[in-house]
Amino acid sequence: MSTKWDNKKKPVVIVGAGGAGSALARSLSQTLDRTKYELVLINPRPLHVVLPTTVRMLVTTADNLDKTALIPYDKLFVNENGTFKLGKVQSVSSEGAEGGEVVLESGEHVPYYILVLASGSHWPGPTTYPDTTEGVKEHVDSWRQDVKNAQNIVLIGGGAVGVETAGEIKTEFPDKKVTLIHGPDNLVNDTYTLKYRQTLERRVIKQGIELLLGEYVDDIPARTGPEVKTRSGKTVPADLVFVHTGPRPNTEFIKTSDSLGPDALTTSGFVKVKPTLQLAEHTNIFAAGDIIDWKEQKQVFKAAKHATVIANNILKLLGGQPLKPYQGADEILCCTVGRNGGVAHMPMFGGLILGDWAVKAIKAKGLFVGPTRKGMGYTS
Repeated sequence: MSTKWDNKKKPVVIVGAGGAGSALARSLSQTLDRTKYELVLINPRPLHVVLPTTVRMLVTTADNLDKTALIPYDKLFVNENGTFKLGKVQSVSSEGAEGGEVVLESGEHVPYYILVLASGSHWPGPTTYPDTTEGVKEHVDSWRQDVKNAQNIVLIGGGAVGVETAGEIKTEFPDKKVTLIHGPDNLVNDTYTLKYRQTLERRVIKQGIELLLGEYVDDIPARTGPEVKTRSGKTVPADLVFVHTGPRPNTEFIKTSDSLGPDALTTSGFVKVKPTLQLAEHTNIFAAGDIIDWKEQKQVFKAAKHATVIANNILKLLGGQPLKPYQGADEILCCTVGRNGGVAHMPMFGGLILGDWAVKAIKAKGLFVGPTRKGMGYTS
């Protein structure tokens, strides 16, 4: 394979065009020498979904999010220095320092010199979007209609996505009964202070949402219920059920890729990385976003930080310079409870808590649509 790149550009391939992959592609399109390298971004969906908007987009037509939060990749590459390839990855092969191939389900083989794995998460319930433009739009319309028609709505999982979705439903439809079921005794998780979690609970209750804490649902019912039964025996009527029990890493294609080695993934399916975000046994393969085995909460803004580190390290690797490590990120949580506010956790001073005014300004008003569009090359 040593002659594979003779008289050819060496491909830098990114698998996954979510928060990490898109940010990385944008950055590299500005810095990679196009006379030497070919930038390729592979994704199974032709649209970037601004995931923080899911909690509102599936509930209401407010803010026209189905027009602004579903973003094509046509303006992503600066000066058209890059190629978007639509396809789902089946496996990855490695032949050492000279690269390898990404194999798509279509049968196409995409060679790489440097590879970045940024394939994101599999989400349960409505946060999983189809891979076609038409399918995405049908998905959005279908959930909106179901929310409109339901009177008793149950959400399983009181992490940030569950809380935010419940808040959006109660804001748009204050007369509906909204019940949020969460296994632990407090909302979200113990990454955040007990004071913050209890403050968030009070804000959720103030919104008119019924909380069932310390209750587990072992048998997830169908989308339309008709009821949800908890482990302790409680029964909650449910015309509509949202499942927000947390994502799992989208790494099945890595598991089937024998040439990456048996130790590429943890037992939970996360990619093992060095502090430089390289795979331990493959210096020309990096990983970013939700799929990496790193002790931090999985959030979009952290994926963007991964992208910054990897973009710089790819240039250093190509230039024969020492790479720099990822230093981690602060555990910030800005949890909306409807369009008009929520509760935010800042790690400084032992856990600073901010309320409605700050959350509305930071997140609830725009759900990061504007900055995301700008980061993908759109001016409006």
